[in-house]
Amino acid sequence: HTHDGAAAAAAVVHQRSAAAAAGRAMADDTEKAIIYAFDQSGAVAPELRERALAYLQDLQASPDAWKACAGRYQSTGYTEVRFWCLQTLAAACKDRLPTLDANDAAQLRGAVASWVHEACTRNDPPVPPFIKNKLAQVTALLVRHDYPARWPRFFHELIGLLSAGGEAAADVFCRILDAVDDEVI
Repeated sequence: HTHDGAAAAAAVVHQRSAAAAAGRAMADDTEKAIIYAFDQSGAVAPELRERALAYLQDLQASPDAWKACAGRYQSTGYTEVRFWCLQTLAAACKDRLPTLDANDAAQLRGAVASWVHEACTRNDPPVPPFIKNKLAQVTALLVRHDYPARWPRFFHELIGLLSAGGEAAADVFCRILDAVDDEVI
C-alpha cells in the first residue's frame, strides 16, 4: 500500500515537473516532501504524507532553516515550495530574528526585498495572491524587528516599489501596508 502511495505521489511530482518550464530540474527530496505535505488530491499515502510533515518540521526547527529557505525560494518553480519557504521564514522571523547577526539579517532583508520586487514586476506568470500575502507578512515581520535600527529606509524603499509600475506593484504595496498594519501597528 505504501508503494502505491509513493508511486501516486511520484506521479503527482512527475506531472507537475512535466508541466514546468523547460530546463527546470526535478524536485529534490525536500521539495518532494513539501509537495507531498501539501497534496490535497489523495494521491499521497497518509503515512508518506505524515513522514513528509515530520521531515519538514525537523527542517523548520533548524536554526539555519531561514538560510535554506532563502536559497530555495528563488530556485524553485513550485508555488507550494515557495509558500512553505515563506511560512518557515515567517516562523523564523517571530522566533529567531533577534538572534541573527547584522550580516545574516541584511542577507535576509535583501532576499525578501528582491522577492518583493519580483512580485511587483513579474507578469508571465504573475505571482499568485497567496504567495504575495505570505511575502507581505514576512516583510512586515522583518519590519517589526528591523525598522528603524537595521532597516531605516524601509518606507522609502516601499514607496519606490510603486515606480516598478503597474497594477502588480500597487497590489504588492497595499498588501505590505496591510501586513505592516497587522504585524506592527
